[in-house]
Amino acid sequence: MRPTGSDPFEVLGLEPRFDLDAEELRRALLEASRRWHPDQWVLASAAEQHAAERRMSEVNEAFARLADPIERAAALLERFGHPLRPDRRPDPDLLAEVFELREEADEAAHEGGERLRRALDRIAAALADAERALADAFARWAAAGHPDADVPDVLRALDRVQYLRRTLAALQETRENPAA
Repeated sequence: MRPTGSDPFEVLGLEPRFDLDAEELRRALLEASRRWHPDQWVLASAAEQHAAERRMSEVNEAFARLADPIERAAALLERFGHPLRPDRRPDPDLLAEVFELREEADEAAHEGGERLRRALDRIAAALADAERALADAFARWAAAGHPDADVPDVLRALDRVQYLRRTLAALQETRENPAA
């Protein structure tokens, strides 16, 4: 999902931080939806109705961005002047780690059954660890006042989550659709 330029934290009236609680995010969505849902503007002018529809669209997009940890991380980095560059390169050690996990899972896929399940569980556990490390990196960054020097730590943690998530999703899809 690409940002529209609207700050999703501002749209939903939330403090800009990584460790958003799912319930807090849901409450913010409900509150904004009550305010901007087009049904609330049915007796308003056409211009006001159109503005409410646009605002509701922003609310839905903000919720989707903040509900996903990777998109929430990108939104925070953008907010503090560090937009993600599409040409950035991940750490070679990360690529080697993901390659090894993928290779192990591919070998296990030929056997199927228990070995494949263990390989997928190992990747899922690595992803859970990476998500915790990302939250920790953001907590350290916020506690230090968002210094530029700490951005590389956040980016490394974010890259690890992204690569492990994609790897796990691809392997699960292969497992569910072996002919694909």
